[in-house]
Amino acid sequence: MPQDYEGVVTIWKQKYSDKISSYTPYKVTQQFERFAKLFAPGDSYFYILNFHDLSLDYISESVERIVDIAHSEVSISDLLAPALPEELKKLERKEILIDHFFNTYLSMEELTSYKAVHCYRIKDKNDNLRTMLLQTMVLTQDDMGNIQHVLTIHSDVSHLKIMSTDNVSFIHLNNGTSYYNLNPNKPFKAQITNPTETLLYDALTKREREVVNYLAKGYNADNIAEQLFLSIHTVRTHKKNILRKTKCSNVAELVAQCLMSGHIL
Repeated sequence: MPQDYEGVVTIWKQKYSDKISSYTPYKVTQQFERFAKLFAPGDSYFYILNFHDLSLDYISESVERIVDIAHSEVSISDLLAPALPEELKKLERKEILIDHFFNTYLSMEELTSYKAVHCYRIKDKNDNLRTMLLQTMVLTQDDMGNIQHVLTIHSDVSHLKIMSTDNVSFIHLNNGTSYYNLNPNKPFKAQITNPTETLLYDALTKREREVVNYLAKGYNADNIAEQLFLSIHTVRTHKKNILRKTKCSNVAELVAQCLMSGHIL
């Protein structure tokens, strides 16, 4: 494995693998696979990582859009390989923060209630630069409560023009307290005394949410009007009201905040 990856892998080995005494494979059902695909739209792939030995118990065929390797032969090192060199140190710091959140801050009972979300940049097999959204959540724990299997989804969000790839968000999956845009360079506890309030997405009407979802897909006002059977004027009014309610200065900021807060994708 290339030396550049050792920082990330060492964290996984020390914080997860060394605590798990035996290998237990994760059995993927057709129902689980269909469910996972709902959260991996567009150019996405997903996998189940077994922390016992950092093997992949499952990986979707769509990974072949990113790496020039048959999905059945892909390893975790192959998934790290496309990351830009400057992203690897960032990924290492993010993993330290993620480890602290899941293994120190949360109780064993809370581990499956959160997902970690962040972005990073890669070059795919065709040398195209992409920004990938990474979402990871705990699937199982061993008898001691140690994290054993995680589901991770990587989605190409390059079209959203997200500029920052540094921060990490921890999203509660059942409307509990979430923590947004945490800086991996700062101590976790120093950032949680006043967790960032969720984006005012919940204050939007059903129609406004539909408009946001189409904006996230890169649709313009004409396209959205056609999809929702509205006039262009009505769509533009919705857009103006959405930006006002969410206090975002432009669509790129709006979509980025919705994305990182788990409201879309």
